[in-house]
Amino acid sequence: MKFEFLSKREESITEKNVDKAFTVHKVLGPGLLGRVYDESY
Repeated sequence: MKFEFLSKREESITEKNVDKAFTVHKVLGPGLLGRVYDESY
């Protein structure tokens, strides 16, 4: 598997998505379905 660095834009988008997922996890708890996370965006 070839590793490629993310562009600054991709890195920023990824960081925001991970931060939002952690926020949902902290507020609502673990074990939620993906659609709960989808609706939070």
